Amino acid sequence: MYGFILMAKGSMFEFYFKENKAERDEWVNCLKLSVILLDVKEDLEFGEMLGRGNFAKVHLCTRKG
Repeated sequence: MYGFILMAKGSMFEFYFKENKAERDEWVNCLKLSVILLDVKEDLEFGEMLGRGNFAKVHLCTRKG
């Protein structure tokens, strides 16, 4: 089974596809066109964890370069 979870503004939506990775990839590609995706690992070095909540962790970060 393939799938993903979309969480926003206190809501959670689960999408599952039985044995159809291509269909899941098509959904993900469509979502990429309408959401903002950031890969902060390229720009930041993660340090110690400062705190933890239900949906997130907070780390001390330093900008690379």
